[in-house]
Amino acid sequence: MRAVAGAPGLAGAQAVSGTVTGILGYARWPQADGPLRLCILGPVEYGQVLAGIREQRLPDGRPIVARNLPLDTPNLPSHCDAVYTGRLDPDEEWRLYERLAGHAVLSIAEGGECEAGPMFCLHVQGSMVSFLVNLDSVARSTVRVHPQVLKLGRSRQERP
Repeated sequence: MRAVAGAPGLAGAQAVSGTVTGILGYARWPQADGPLRLCILGPVEYGQVLAGIREQRLPDGRPIVARNLPLDTPNLPSHCDAVYTGRLDPDEEWRLYERLAGHAVLSIAEGGECEAGPMFCLHVQGSMVSFLVNLDSVARSTVRVHPQVLKLGRSRQERP
C-alpha cells in the first residue's frame, strides 16, 4: 500500500490501530461481558484501519467489534463501550460528550487539544503516535484506565 496525498500512510495507520487497541486493553468497564464495541463516529482519517481491528482481542480475551455509526444515532451510549471520533465542529463535539456523560464509554479523538470532552486525543506524525490525556474526563468516567497508560500520555495541562 502506498501513501496517497491526503490519505494516512500504512505505518501511521498501523501505529494508530496499535495505540487504540493498547488504550482499550488497559481500560476496565463496570460491566465487561461480551465483545468490546468500538464505535467510529463522524469523518475520521483512520476509520478503515480501525474497522479492521475486528481480529484483535483485548488482554482479557474479549474480541473488539468496530463499526461506523452516525453522530446522531439514537441511544448512542447503549451501542458503544468506546468511541473514536475525527475532528468535530465545537457544537457537534459538545452535543456528543453531553450524550456520553454519565455512561461507561471511553472516548478517543483524532487530534485536537483534548479540552472539550474526549479522554484521549491522538496526534500522528508519520509512523509515530502520541496522545494527550484529559484527566478531568478520565476522572469523571466509570471506565477505569490503568495508571501506566495515563503516564504514557501527556496531560493537556503538561503541554509545552
